[in-house]
Amino acid sequence: MRKHYYNLSFVGEKGHFRSAVLALDYDVVTIPDISLAKQSLDMDESTGLISVSYLGLMTENEYFHGLGKGRVWRRWLNVAAWFVPFLVLGLVLLLQ
Repeated sequence: MRKHYYNLSFVGEKGHFRSAVLALDYDVVTIPDISLAKQSLDMDESTGLISVSYLGLMTENEYFHGLGKGRVWRRWLNVAAWFVPFLVLGLVLLLQ
């Protein structure tokens, strides 16, 4: 089953930096999720949240072992497909 993976980075009172990765069934990070990550790192209440980074929607196997070659090619094809309308528009403007 695919989950949304997030990396949460915290800084403690003494300047210690720690981070946690959350795998969530939903695509938002809530206050209880942040509290859970903070507790799992044994950080105190004065800990500050520095950043939340979205890592992507993936299975646990993809998270630990990376994407297979088929997924990588599909991702590049998706990027190329986004450029096709701009290419067509450029050709239309060029040929006028």
